[in-house]
Amino acid sequence: MTLPRRRFLHLAAGAATLPMLYTSGRTQTVRPLAERLADYAHRLRYEDLDGATIERVKVHTIDSIGCAIAAFDERPVRICREVALARGEGGATVIGTRRRAGPILRHSPTAPPFAIST
Repeated sequence: MTLPRRRFLHLAAGAATLPMLYTSGRTQTVRPLAERLADYAHRLRYEDLDGATIERVKVHTIDSIGCAIAAFDERPVRICREVALARGEGGATVIGTRRRAGPILRHSPTAPPFAIST
């Protein structure tokens, strides 16, 4: 199944505006958008993506890595790295080091927005 990105976003935005669906005079609640997006992402396979989307993802991935490398020595990034490493050894590699962040940081609801999860 190939679903172009623009069509998907159009459908998702339209679905988010509907608070309820009416079926046979009964009201049925709509699944939350986050749940529907998670389900879509879970079912999505590489074969479902068109070539343009794949290339776009590659560009964004390379750009993200480039930004991370360029900002490596900036003060806010150093602070974030110190916070990540203060939690002790764990399973998540801290980019640019040979050390790993502890699992509490990786799975914490208060994990900083700078954390790149793989």
